Amino acid sequence: MLAMLVPMVMGVDSEGKACGACAGGVGGAPSVDTEEAGQTENECPGLRLEVHIAPDAQGNKSVISPELINSIVLMAKEAGCNAVGIVGAAENQSVTEDLQKEAAKVQMAVVSDGADVEHVNLGDTEELPTAQQVINKLQSAFARGKKALALDLPVDEQGKAGEKAMQVVRRVGGWMSVNGQSVSRVTSVDLSLPEGWSATIAPDENTYLHPPVMHPTQDVVLKIPAHLIDTVVPEVLGQPEQTVRVKRVEEPGEDEPRAFMQFTFPAAVWDQAVEGLPVIKLLNAQ
Repeated sequence: MLAMLVPMVMGVDSEGKACGACAGGVGGAPSVDTEEAGQTENECPGLRLEVHIAPDAQGNKSVISPELINSIVLMAKEAGCNAVGIVGAAENQSVTEDLQKEAAKVQMAVVSDGADVEHVNLGDTEELPTAQQVINKLQSAFARGKKALALDLPVDEQGKAGEKAMQVVRRVGGWMSVNGQSVSRVTSVDLSLPEGWSATIAPDENTYLHPPVMHPTQDVVLKIPAHLIDTVVPEVLGQPEQTVRVKRVEEPGEDEPRAFMQFTFPAAVWDQAVEGLPVIKLLNAQ
């Protein structure tokens, strides 16, 4: 079992105050009981959609209709987000309440921007990031101690986003539908991994390995110092047919042998992964 404490988290309301537990149920993450989550200053970790509403023709902040709120929440769900926020709307308590009601229907938190949140601009430009780049940034954000990644999506006053941006949103959502549990309500953990690899740990102490994009022609071997991880059962998310072999090995050290947990991954894991980015779940066997 990994020797670390995992903090529980809360969402925040439109004023940045705690508003209940970060809800799962989106992107492969389990839901959280708000009564058991406890209090903390952390915002809802994971992937969030931050919709930026364009002003009206007179330059005023747009008034958000219930239909637009419903559309925004559906876009967030399509991206596999576990939280949503709106920027640029006219201040209206009913808007906040309507957004919270719609988000609650799909177990999604309503958040405002906060500390340790990284952003990806999905403005419909020639420099629009690919879905793979967004996913890579999501994974690396946790490795660098960030709490969440926000997709900044500009929409017009009718709630329409650029088609290129929506294509990225949908492809990210496809990856999240398989691997979302690995980036929802998790924190980073240092397992002395090779460059390009990262790891996250969930409150249930299951660990997720995030390999880099690769095109291996043979099995991939990964060694983790045994003192950092105990006996685990590995599985590739979304690929139950793939068998990951694991064994304990020892290698010569300066004073005494060094022990490692050695994982061997079939090359096909990368070929079959959504967006070429597989995730390996290490189930805590204790």
